[in-house]
Amino acid sequence: MAQPKPVTPMGGWKAQTYMIVVGLSNFLMVALNVEHPPASGTALGIALDGFAWNVAIAVVLSTLVLAVAHTLLCRRFCDLDS
Repeated sequence: MAQPKPVTPMGGWKAQTYMIVVGLSNFLMVALNVEHPPASGTALGIALDGFAWNVAIAVVLSTLVLAVAHTLLCRRFCDLDS
């Protein structure tokens, strides 16, 4: 029976890459005043799995759909208190 591979800590360059990706996404969100915590998770997920066109297309299309929905529904839902 084969022995399972021992868990080893990730290499330094990978950890640094992940920290830079999450830090850069957080910096851009704060600088542009568009804070959205799941965006850091998306950046980290892409850094962990590597770039794939299907993921990039899904993220862009989801962003466009949400932007259009916001534009169309903002008049109806933006000021619910009045």
